[in-house]
Amino acid sequence: MIAVNCGAGGFIGAAGSLLSDGGFECPVVTSGGYTNYSVGQQFFGWTVVGAPGQTSVLSGAYVNGNYTWPAHGGAQTIDLTGDGSNSATGVAQTVATVPGKDYHLSFWVGNMDAPGSLWGGTSTVNVLIDGVQQLSALNRDGGAGSTSIGWTQFSVDFTAANATTTVSFINGDPANDNSNLLDDVVLN
Repeated sequence: MIAVNCGAGGFIGAAGSLLSDGGFECPVVTSGGYTNYSVGQQFFGWTVVGAPGQTSVLSGAYVNGNYTWPAHGGAQTIDLTGDGSNSATGVAQTVATVPGKDYHLSFWVGNMDAPGSLWGGTSTVNVLIDGVQQLSALNRDGGAGSTSIGWTQFSVDFTAANATTTVSFINGDPANDNSNLLDDVVLN
């Protein structure tokens, strides 16, 4: 589904998607590791936005104690809670659109439901189109009773108002929840 090219030629994302790097495959992080990006920083089409804080691009081989964070697809994913910032921070991308045309946005939210841990029990991603919230995607079932991320797919349809559209994904989890993953974002 996704072809990775993190070289000078850029990234080729999911077939037919208007978004660049919807699988958060670039830049490549160390296997088992992660890289933090603070508000205002950019990476392969994405800009970190929202409240002061950070997001973390995770290797799908990342492990913390007995808990694993496999990506939904590809080798990497993004944690909107960052490395402990747990604020209303996220990522945004602006793409060319046709005013009046209908578009379909789909994505996967990963949740670690691990009672007594730092990971919380649910994962909420707030989706904004041109700064207006369109959806609050709540994954409350994924990962229950497991030591691994559980994934749930969400989607939202919208009609473009302008020649460019900004799509944003913002962490909606409380400050004491340190896990809110996003992966395989496709806009067509």
